[in-house]
Amino acid sequence: DDEAAGMAEFYAKAGDAALRSGDPVSAASNYSKALASNPKNIDAVIGLGEVALSQGQYGPAITQLKKAAKVAPRRARIYTLLGEAYLNSGNAVAAEASFKKALTLDPDDARARTGTNASSRAARGCPGAGSGESGRSW
Repeated sequence: DDEAAGMAEFYAKAGDAALRSGDPVSAASNYSKALASNPKNIDAVIGLGEVALSQGQYGPAITQLKKAAKVAPRRARIYTLLGEAYLNSGNAVAAEASFKKALTLDPDDARARTGTNASSRAARGCPGAGSGESGRSW
């Protein structure tokens, strides 16, 4: 119903704000509340994946983001985050494919471009592949 969808949107936005302010625990709580109100709230699904990624939980991040990609296959941000999770988990080939998909959907996605370069170097075993321009651990 409309009220549940509105509550889900409210909690998803609160989760986004908490994540931006560096509070992944509050973000996860808000995203979970959003999904309790509306299990189809894609922003909450993506948010939980991003929280897991920010906490170094790459397996759960990949699981959550793959779920999001099935629901919203045209959102570049999902594939950028998925690429970061794959790259940090050591799967450079899957990371490169995810980053390229993100760039197909949004050619101006700077994070995806940086990730594509890093994953391409890592897939080839080049030195320096573990330090992206964006300051991420890859």
